[in-house]
Amino acid sequence: MLQTSVSFLVFLTVFGRVVAGTVQVRTAPMVTLDNATVTGVTSGSTSQFLGIPFAQPPTGNLRFRLPKMLPPYNTSFPATAYGPACPQQATTLPLPSGLPAEAIDYLTNSVYNLVISSAEDCLTLNVVTPSNATPASKLPVVVWIFGGGFEFGGTNIYDGSIIVEKAISLGVPAIYVSMNYRLNAFGFLASQEVKDAGVGNLGLQDQRLALQWVQKYISAFGGDPSKVTIWGESAGSISVALHMVTDGGNPDVFSELRSWKAPYYDALVAETGCSDATDTLQCLREVTYETLLTAVNQSPGIFTYQSLVLAWLPRVDGVFLTADPQYLVQQGSVADVPFINGDCDDEGTLFSLSTINITTDAQLEEYLHTYWIPNASTTTIAQLMTYYPSDPSQGSPFDTGDLNALSPQFKRIAAIQGDIIFQAPRRFFLQSRSGKQSIWTYVNKRLKTVPFLGSFHASDLLNVYGGSDMASYLVRFVTNLDPNVGESTDLYWPQYDVTTSQIVLELLDGLVPQALTTDTYRAEAIAYLTNVTLANPLCLTQIEFANELEDTSTPKKTVTIPIHRGKPSNNADTDEDEDKVSSSSDESEDDTNSDEEDVDISVPSISLKPGHREPPPQRDSPSPPANVDIPPFIAPNAPESEQVLKEKFRKFWMASIAEGFKDDLEEIRKEPNLGPSRLALLIESLASGADVFSSNSAGTSVNEMEVVLGQLP
Repeated sequence: MLQTSVSFLVFLTVFGRVVAGTVQVRTAPMVTLDNATVTGVTSGSTSQFLGIPFAQPPTGNLRFRLPKMLPPYNTSFPATAYGPACPQQATTLPLPSGLPAEAIDYLTNSVYNLVISSAEDCLTLNVVTPSNATPASKLPVVVWIFGGGFEFGGTNIYDGSIIVEKAISLGVPAIYVSMNYRLNAFGFLASQEVKDAGVGNLGLQDQRLALQWVQKYISAFGGDPSKVTIWGESAGSISVALHMVTDGGNPDVFSELRSWKAPYYDALVAETGCSDATDTLQCLREVTYETLLTAVNQSPGIFTYQSLVLAWLPRVDGVFLTADPQYLVQQGSVADVPFINGDCDDEGTLFSLSTINITTDAQLEEYLHTYWIPNASTTTIAQLMTYYPSDPSQGSPFDTGDLNALSPQFKRIAAIQGDIIFQAPRRFFLQSRSGKQSIWTYVNKRLKTVPFLGSFHASDLLNVYGGSDMASYLVRFVTNLDPNVGESTDLYWPQYDVTTSQIVLELLDGLVPQALTTDTYRAEAIAYLTNVTLANPLCLTQIEFANELEDTSTPKKTVTIPIHRGKPSNNADTDEDEDKVSSSSDESEDDTNSDEEDVDISVPSISLKPGHREPPPQRDSPSPPANVDIPPFIAPNAPESEQVLKEKFRKFWMASIAEGFKDDLEEIRKEPNLGPSRLALLIESLASGADVFSSNSAGTSVNEMEVVLGQLP
C-alpha cells in the first residue's frame, strides 16, 4: 500500500539527450543502512549513491513473481556505479526517407536510441543528495520514474545531480531518487494464468516496493519520508497517476473476473516452446533469459505499425489496479494531494512515423477499428474522424498550417494519437479533480520549428534535465507544494480551476519563455475522445478483465465537458496541502456553474460499469498499406512564411543585432500595464513585421523588423 506521506509529480511527455555524465570521484560520502556502510561518490555539490539494490533479484523462480524486500543490509558495499537497466525490448526508430536532418538528429540523439546495459537482476535505485546533507537535514525528496512505453528505459540516462544542484541554487535543497523497474513482458505479463497467480503489473509493484524502501531508509541520507514527491514522464507519468488512483475505490465490483483474450501471452508461450506445458507460467520462469528475451522482441513495439496500442502495459488485475483508472477517477478514488500535469503540444508526431503508409480515409478507419477501438461502431469512428479532419492545417504539429504533412494522413493521425493518449486523459483528470485539490497544468510548445515533429513527445525533458525554467517550477513545487513560492523571475503560474479560468502555463521559444492560456483547445474533439475511451478503456486493450455481475448502481451516461468562455485570470488560489504531486497525462467530469457553457458530447450506449466490455468480433489484422513515396522536405519561402520570420527574429534577438532596437523592446517589456498576453501579441506582431504600439497606445512604435530581417542571411 502506498504510504500516505508520499505525494506525486506526473508529467507525461518528454525525451531528449539527457545522458548522465561520468562521475568525478572526490571525497567518498558514506551512509549507514541497517548494519552496513554504503560508500558513494561526490560530484560537484552533490553526493551520489548509485546502484543500491532494493529488492531480491527477480531471477530464477522469482521471475514473474511479486518483488521481495531484501533482508536487512549486513554487509558494507560501494554504491559508485549505476546498476544495469531491466531487460529492454528491442526498438528500431522509424526514420522514413525524406525526414530532414534536423528531425533525424533529434531522434537519433534521444533516449529512444541509446544503448543501455541491461540484465534480469536489475532492481536497484540511486540516491543523490546535497554534499552537506546529514540525517538531521530532513530534506524533501523527489522520486523519478522514467518513461519508455513500458518497453525500455533505465535510470542511468538521467542525471539526478542536475535536479539537486538546481534545488540548491534556488535555496530549496532536495534529494533525488530514481529506481529501475521491470519492463515489457518481464514486468507487465497479462493472462488468466497471471491473474490467477496474482502477479500482474509487476513493474508497478517494483515501483511501490522502491517507494516503501524510501520510506524506510531515506532519513539516513538526510531526507524526510513525510515529504516525498513522485515525478514521472511518459510511462513514468502514467505510473505516477496509477499510484495516485487508490485501490480502495470499489474492489467488490471485481470479485469475479474473467479474461477472454491474451494474444501476447499466448505468442510468448509459443515462441519459448512452452505451449505443451501443464503450467505455462512456470515454464516461462524456467526458460533461459536469452530465450525469453528473444521471444519478447517478437512482440509489437511502440514504433511498430500499431504504435501506442502497446503489447505490454498496466492492466486491471484486481490487485494493484481494481478497476479502469477513468472509472476510479470518476468515483473519487484518487489520492488527495496537490499535483502538476502537462503535455507537449505535438505528443503524437513521434508515434505516427510508423503509420505514414496510411494515406486514405478508409485505411485510417480500418486502423482505428482494428487497433484502437475494436468495440466502437462505424458511426462512432466516422464521428471521430469528423472531429479530426484530413485538413493538414488542423493536424499536428499544430499551428503549422499545411507544412509538415509527411504523408496525406500523417498530421491527422498524429493529432488523434496525441489527444487520445495524452491530452484527453490530462484534461479529464484535471476537470475531475478541480476544486478538490491544488492542481497546475502546462503545455510545452518549444521546438515547434523541428520539421514534422514540432513540440514532440518528451521534448520537455530537455528543459527539466537541462535545469531550465520548468526544472525551477518543479523544484519549488517539491519544497513548497506550490511552483510559485520563493524568489523567481518566472511567470506566476495560477492554479487550474475548471469553473473559472482553466489556465495553462505555456512554455515557449523566443523572447517570451512563458505565457498563460486557457485549456479549451479542441474542446469538443477531446471531449468526444474521452467518452469513446470511457466505453473502450485503453488500459484493457488486448486483455480484458470483465465484471460478470451487472452493476446496477452506476447509470449509463456520457460525460458533460464544461467549456469556459471567459478570459484567463491572473489570480490563483494559494491553498496548500500536506502532500504533493506533479503529472502529465490524465482524466474528468465535474459540476459546472451557470456561467459556463456545457458541451454534451454523447456516445451511444456507453456504460460506466467498470471494465465491462464485450469481446470485439474476430477480425483479421490488416497489413500495413504498401509503402508510399515521401515528398522531400522543402523549407518554406522566407518572405511568405510567418514561421520563418519568427525563427529569423529569434536568431536576430539572440545574436543581439541592433542593440538599440533590443533596448527599446526591453523598455516596452518593463511597462507596468503590459501583461503577458499583450507582450505575446507584441512579439507575434514583431515577428511578422507589423507596426506595434504599447498597451496604453502612447508608447514606442516599432516598424523596423522587416528591414532588419531583410538584412539577415
